Amino acid sequence: MLIKLFRSGKGSGAAPVDYLIASHVLAYDGNRDLIRDDAGVPLMKSRHPLPEVLAGDPDHTRALIDACPHVWTYRAGVISFDKDDHPTEEQQQAVMDAFDELAFAGLDRDQVDMLWVRHSHEGRVELHFCTPRMELSSGKSLNIAPPGYQKSMDSLRDMLNKEHGWADPQDPARSQDIKQLPEKKTSCPGPRGHPELAGRPDRCRSDLIPAGHGCRAGRSRLRTAPPGQSLSHSQRPGQRNTLAA
Repeated sequence: MLIKLFRSGKGSGAAPVDYLIASHVLAYDGNRDLIRDDAGVPLMKSRHPLPEVLAGDPDHTRALIDACPHVWTYRAGVISFDKDDHPTEEQQQAVMDAFDELAFAGLDRDQVDMLWVRHSHEGRVELHFCTPRMELSSGKSLNIAPPGYQKSMDSLRDMLNKEHGWADPQDPARSQDIKQLPEKKTSCPGPRGHPELAGRPDRCRSDLIPAGHGCRAGRSRLRTAPPGQSLSHSQRPGQRNTLAA
């Protein structure tokens, strides 16, 4: 089991809440790239079984996020179990309670709002959560994952995994082999797209300078002088080349 908080958290409540309860979502491949048809249109996939609301009210949470006066309006994340964990209903409830106690420590239930939705269409249990980033009685900003939060979340994860014998994401035996992805073709356009250097990583700017010409490298360009002349040492960036016989 692992605990992950998402980086997103701005905007209206429609996006995070509707994603949790939607029956159809965009289809992604193993690299998290959108799957498209021959015409380039993104494909959708159905969630089966459908998402289940375990705690909270989607409409209420959406409205509170919309009413949040702060730049960051919500926090969302997931507690994801391994396919071999098989947590019971009681265990899932205990995990949600433990997370709430950590996230809202020192606050009463009427001071916060939390939406919990279970996803199981991927063949494993995922407990998704979403909360307005606001303390309800005062309207002040409430961040359940302040700087340094990862340490306490990791401690909760490790405690629960050890207590129930669930899969430990930190176990070296569970590390995946490196997946080789196809490299994108790149070309070396050369300085300012010079055709003689395009696609020729074995050549450099000096290959363009005729034999016998002197040169001195500037900050962002290469300056040259004809044979028998040299560049002035007093030349400043941005000035024209000053040639000395």
